[in-house]
Amino acid sequence: LKVHVMTDIDPTHSSGEPSTRPHDDTDQAGFGWVRKVLGASLSYLADGGDIASLPVETVLEPTLKLLLIYFSGRWCPICTHLDEYVKEVYHTLKAQAESGCDLELIWVSCDVTDTSYRSHLEALGKSILSVPWTRTHMDTLSEHFDAQGVPALVVVDFISGKVLSRTGYEDVVDVRQLPHQTSQCQALHLKWMDLWYVAHGLPAKSQSRSGWSGGRRGSSNIRNADGHVSLRRGVAAVSKAASLFR
Repeated sequence: LKVHVMTDIDPTHSSGEPSTRPHDDTDQAGFGWVRKVLGASLSYLADGGDIASLPVETVLEPTLKLLLIYFSGRWCPICTHLDEYVKEVYHTLKAQAESGCDLELIWVSCDVTDTSYRSHLEALGKSILSVPWTRTHMDTLSEHFDAQGVPALVVVDFISGKVLSRTGYEDVVDVRQLPHQTSQCQALHLKWMDLWYVAHGLPAKSQSRSGWSGGRRGSSNIRNADGHVSLRRGVAAVSKAASLFR
């Protein structure tokens, strides 16, 4: 799988090199807050295993409605499993015509070092976009999106930058554990899109057709007790342990 990018070439042709052509209508999309909060560029795993970066205007469609901001680190044992869950749900949604152009996933590494970030991105694969790793950036983003535990999946309005849901972690786990995952993913997309519609003063559309059966009983905040690891305590503990072996 290749990183999802806009290109100047025929979509049936793959040169392996994404175009850096800027969109003509980026001012109408959410690129202002994205550049300010996430940064001017996003990284991905290129052919040959190198980490490459491109401007956000190149790798994000201006017609997006939802950004899924995913926080995880390899020091967190739960994240290893959720990485696979998130990738499965993301790939299923991107493959569907109805949901594929509505959303994009951006991973925020909570790894302790640049080396662990690189190996983590390699494990996630070429289809995943990432915020370039710095320790300061990780702390800033976790505070901005109120992600005080990992793993965390925050659903954000691409146009405004407002957080629509902080229960993406629970949603993804529920989808993964239920039968008929494709239909459950479609229902999850409709659930998230309802949040977007309501945020923009529009009526919800999925109430009569979603069939969503997820949603954890008694789980409404990413800082509950069903498995999250404290981001600050976890990183601090791993950093302290790593320093003993330097």
